[in-house]
Amino acid sequence: MVQKNGKCIAGTILIALGLALIIAGPVTWRIIRAIRDGQIDDLLIVDDFYDVGYPEFATNALGGASPQTYRDFYIFNISNIQEARAGARPIFQEVGPFRYRNYYTLIDPQFENGGSSVKYKSYERNLFQRDGSVMDDSTMLYVVNGAYVSILSSAGSEQRLAVSLFSTFLNQTYNSLVNNFVRGQLLPTAVSLTIPGYFLTSENATPLREAWRSGTSVVAPGLNVSSSLPESLATEINATKAVQLLTPTATYSLASPNYYQLWGKALQDPNTSLFLQRYWGLSANAVAVLGRWLYTTWIPVYNPYVLTSNYAAAGATNVTDIALLQWNSLAATSTVAGTPGPSLFLLNSTAAPFFIEYAAWNQNINNGSGASFDLDQTRRIFSTFGNPVNWGTFLTLLNGRNFTLISTLFGLTPEQSLSLYQYSQYVVRSITTPLFSTGSGLYTAQTARNVIFGLEDPLLARVNPTGGFEATMNFTSEDDTRARAPVEGKYTQKDRFRWFSLYDNMPNVPYWATPEPFLGGDGLNRAPHSIEKKDSWNVFDTNLLRNVELHYTSDVKIKGVSAWEYKVVQNVFDPNPQYFTNVKGFHNMTSIPRRGITGIPIFLTKPHFLDCDPNFAQLVQYRDNNGAVINGLNPDADKHTTFVDVAYETGQTIRGRKVIQLNLQVQASRFDAFTTGVNSTYFAPVFWVAESAELTDHQADEYRSKIGTANRAALGIIIAFCVAGGLLVIIGIPLLIKGWRALKK
Repeated sequence: MVQKNGKCIAGTILIALGLALIIAGPVTWRIIRAIRDGQIDDLLIVDDFYDVGYPEFATNALGGASPQTYRDFYIFNISNIQEARAGARPIFQEVGPFRYRNYYTLIDPQFENGGSSVKYKSYERNLFQRDGSVMDDSTMLYVVNGAYVSILSSAGSEQRLAVSLFSTFLNQTYNSLVNNFVRGQLLPTAVSLTIPGYFLTSENATPLREAWRSGTSVVAPGLNVSSSLPESLATEINATKAVQLLTPTATYSLASPNYYQLWGKALQDPNTSLFLQRYWGLSANAVAVLGRWLYTTWIPVYNPYVLTSNYAAAGATNVTDIALLQWNSLAATSTVAGTPGPSLFLLNSTAAPFFIEYAAWNQNINNGSGASFDLDQTRRIFSTFGNPVNWGTFLTLLNGRNFTLISTLFGLTPEQSLSLYQYSQYVVRSITTPLFSTGSGLYTAQTARNVIFGLEDPLLARVNPTGGFEATMNFTSEDDTRARAPVEGKYTQKDRFRWFSLYDNMPNVPYWATPEPFLGGDGLNRAPHSIEKKDSWNVFDTNLLRNVELHYTSDVKIKGVSAWEYKVVQNVFDPNPQYFTNVKGFHNMTSIPRRGITGIPIFLTKPHFLDCDPNFAQLVQYRDNNGAVINGLNPDADKHTTFVDVAYETGQTIRGRKVIQLNLQVQASRFDAFTTGVNSTYFAPVFWVAESAELTDHQADEYRSKIGTANRAALGIIIAFCVAGGLLVIIGIPLLIKGWRALKK
């Protein structure tokens, strides 16, 4: 009986052990996977500079497990540039790719919140790759000029730009004439006129000279400073030597137009002082006293007073009036002691740093037929029309021939108004014509590199020297990064690994209808680690400055690595009041400031207007690879869609491609002065870019080796457990049956 029970017990035990082993196989797999995932998590957690994963977190220049990133740019060249400039519709033609390897390095990183996030600036470098590019990036191409469009977005239109240019010109002319001409040239060189006019030819010249050399105080009307030397030099300078020192034709005299600067130099240079001592027979102290008097009393105080009195006949009361007299040609009416005074030369547009004067224009361009202005009217012109609002009001009244109101508001006659308008037109043409011929205007010739990383526009440099139009950031050094790059932040923990925590030093994006939180990272580096096949997940797109949802589409195998493929949801660019998007497919970026300027009509789309409203996509003309001109571009869903292939064991990106197209809205109403042929508003494509990341063959081999080894080990354990369990069950079942039968007997 015991033997019979023993068979039943043995069979039952074997079956139980076998089933336990079979069940233990999957359980062991889960344990092994949990251990493996924990090791991956340990690599992902980067909460200080000493973590093993920090180097790969801080830069992609070291290789490692992160895929290499390339950016392929395709530029829409205007193939009929001459016809387009003459008023025809531009015909765009794709030129590319221009390939760049993208590198980033975190600059000045700071771990915060116990290491759960890091703040930094990203040193982005894009190095041109001739292999993989269609041509050198120094190739000149013709594109719609984003810099010029941005200028018009600020000005409002070309006519308003012209108004602003002339008002700015008046202010620059005034400053140049006062500072560079009157104070910088006229006053210093006028010593050869004002010193002899005061000390040699004036009615009181003799007593003034005696007071001067003896240091006796003689103060001109309205001045608080004596024209005499600060101390007596009568023992060293007699009456004859005084005349010589004050005579402009005397070599090395105080009034010599060629040598008066030596007296200022002698105050600093002992050799120059010694030379003047020996030449004039003066002591070192006397040379110093004369130099200080010339540069601290005469040139800054008496020189302007005497020079202004020379122009009293024209109404001048200060040196700034002389600048205005220079502009309006009344300078020649000045007098010195009843005789004709110096006629100031007329400046022209090529006499840098001075600007075109009204007198020069009237004499050289207008054949002297323009109206003249008195000094009061000139003062009003500069004080009033330096404000573009006032100049715009004047032009509006002039266009309506409302000369009565012009006279009331601005004190100008019809003849003066028309002459001033003609002068302004000449000025604006003189400014814009050379600028348009050297890179400005709606259509511009630029190198491919400049189109991508920063247009060079001479008009923008003139109206906004600190401005720029950079479609893609590219830094030249760490210092350049510190100066220009936005502050970014990323989370470092596994639950939000590489999610943005800051962008442009802000915890969200405030430019949309409601602030946009950060719901992901950039997506081309790593997906959420705990992702499941059917999960949708978000990336924060730094081009769009918004979150974008990705959803599963298919299983793929890349270089032997199994992965899930995710694509951007189809309706990402549908009309959405949150993002001020009104036209399907055209993501509105006008609310985003660029170098402090908002309203630049930038719209982002999928390449070639894929999934865009055809009513707008068809407004542009495109030359295809066969040379045929078609309406609209040439979208290709396979080529022009963003996707990410994610290894499902780890969340590692195996391959990804992020695509976007930059477009400028060309608004017809803004092109009303310098540009012809813009009869309707349309979206002009500039370029599209495919940012691609893919594991190298070596990285894929290493990945398969590490993950494959772990998977094979786990699978081996499962198989061993199942086989062993199965054998035990197979052995146990007959024993149990035999024992059971025996018990029944």
